[in-house]
Amino acid sequence: ALRGAAVGLLLCFAVALQLVLGALLDTEPRPEPPPRPAPTPAPVAGDAPRSWRSPVGAIRADGDRLVAYEWEYARAEWEAEWLVLGDWLRDAEAELERLEARPYRPGFWARTYRELAVSVDPRLEQVAQAFSTFATGHRLSELEVATLALRFVQSVRYRIPGNRLGLLTPAQMLVRRYGDCDTKSLLYVLLLRRLGIEADLFVSTRYRHAMAGVSLTTTGDYKQRAGRRYYFAETTNLGFRIGTLPRGVRNRSHWRFVDIGRAPGRS
Repeated sequence: ALRGAAVGLLLCFAVALQLVLGALLDTEPRPEPPPRPAPTPAPVAGDAPRSWRSPVGAIRADGDRLVAYEWEYARAEWEAEWLVLGDWLRDAEAELERLEARPYRPGFWARTYRELAVSVDPRLEQVAQAFSTFATGHRLSELEVATLALRFVQSVRYRIPGNRLGLLTPAQMLVRRYGDCDTKSLLYVLLLRRLGIEADLFVSTRYRHAMAGVSLTTTGDYKQRAGRRYYFAETTNLGFRIGTLPRGVRNRSHWRFVDIGRAPGRS
């Protein structure tokens, strides 16, 4: 009888212990409260279009060209299509022939860049419209829109033109899809000016190279003029941000500003 009672007590203790341990170690998932409905996403700048088409329309005259470009910025693809008038291209050929025939003397290149800047500036209106639309739609800062434009210019293939000057006008560069350092830098400077960003041209006789100078708030390599900092912008190759001098051309004393003037009516 005592043995039976002891066994019964042990069984009761074992059952009680199992219930306690089961309560403590219960891992059965408990029902979760129903999920809250996801809020409707507010419109954000990143949802704006990253493509632009010329509002001028399709080709209208002999020699007109529609040119389309794609490039990458901020881990996104951007694209634009511009109409380049045949008259611009014919004028560009005549301008370069006239400049090539001019005798070389001190200040030759400064005058060449200045004359091209004044004549080609109005032809960049469509290009500037595209970047202005991007800037507004995506709420880009001044530095961001300048970088977006730099990525576009950098994406154009580097190649030295075969003419005597080794130079193309911006309209020619857009159609031919290549340009050298001063061709690309001149286009970039004029484009930024159209966007209201102060910019100018750097050249180096020592390095036989040209770069853009951008006056905005950032950090990096710059030269100062009239109390303003102009940060170097390498236009010939991808990967260089505003304010970076490439290896091999980093001595700023070998760089000088080139006064390319302003188009009539622009300050």
